[in-house]
Amino acid sequence: MTHPDGGFYAAQDADSEGVEGKFFVWTPEEVTAAVGSEHAEIVCRFYDVTSEGNFEHKSILRRTLDLEQTARLFRRSVAEVAAIVADARRRLLQVRAERIAPGRDEKILTSWNALMIGAFAEAAKVLNDAGYRNTAERAAGFVRDKLHRNGRLLRTWTAGEAKLDAYLDDYAFLVNALLDLYEATANPSLVQEAAALGTVILERFEDREQGGFFFTGTGHEDARAPSEAGLRRLDPVGKLCRRSGTPAALSLSRRRAVPHRGGTCAPELRGRDDEEPLWVCQPDRRRRLLFPKAAEIVIVGAPQDEATADLTARDPRGLRSEQDHRRRRPGERDPPTGRRGQDADRRANDGLRLPRLHLLDARHEVGRARAAARTRPR
Repeated sequence: MTHPDGGFYAAQDADSEGVEGKFFVWTPEEVTAAVGSEHAEIVCRFYDVTSEGNFEHKSILRRTLDLEQTARLFRRSVAEVAAIVADARRRLLQVRAERIAPGRDEKILTSWNALMIGAFAEAAKVLNDAGYRNTAERAAGFVRDKLHRNGRLLRTWTAGEAKLDAYLDDYAFLVNALLDLYEATANPSLVQEAAALGTVILERFEDREQGGFFFTGTGHEDARAPSEAGLRRLDPVGKLCRRSGTPAALSLSRRRAVPHRGGTCAPELRGRDDEEPLWVCQPDRRRRLLFPKAAEIVIVGAPQDEATADLTARDPRGLRSEQDHRRRRPGERDPPTGRRGQDADRRANDGLRLPRLHLLDARHEVGRARAAARTRPR
């Protein structure tokens, strides 16, 4: 489902040769033929391949045991089981490659790729997985390189051709994805990129008469659709993102003249939280940036430094539930702090109070935490 340059294809058929799942499922006999009788029992137990099956009397490969549990079960070393599984995986992939693959829809859609970028970026943060982070960065690079033309975002790319003006959900999802990726990489250019897209949302999609946003922007090839008329044609997350990503991006980038305008769609969404609770969840994290009690915690340190990574990795979800935090490279210019900076922020935002920054030096904070741990009574 991944293009060689990093973008994600739209869909894959469920069936091949007229049989649903045929390309992906296995029987114990097929596994034995592929990996050999000596290791077949271990492989089948590890991947849950049984004669009863878990899908239409055959088995979708899935892990119900980890390597350590499998090693204990078969009284083998973990290293030995890991080698057996790795070899079996290679052999099973070789056999599967000879099957007739299901069809694939090779459109690459901006909005769906943005959702994938955000998901991989979040997984990279939570699991501290560089592979997931790299996947998110490559997909973002694909969208940046192939789905922009003359300063405008496009909706779809297929076989080398990008076309169709992007809709509101394309912009909104991508703004949020870039902010997620910024949190995973500390690359400040992602904030500027998100802010530029947020500015386009405000300039081309905002309904300044009735509030909310149009599904299509000014200059779009389709006629503009009123926000409420277009509402049912959008995934609920679309409007939810518009209420959080754009103001957050503008705030983080210090483009502080307009972040509060992202809240103009709140009246039309009022009362929808019971009907569609997903509308409520996502904005909370970033709307906190715009409220007086919010706080930003800036971790100052080189991204590759062990102390920076240690401090960033400590309880990231708990930190983000109450504050937003960012990482800043040494020497990066800090935003204004103190009363003068706060006053300037308030003037720029027509009275909106934005959060004060709390700067944490990575080496100092990690060193202090380790010292406390050493002196703590056991």
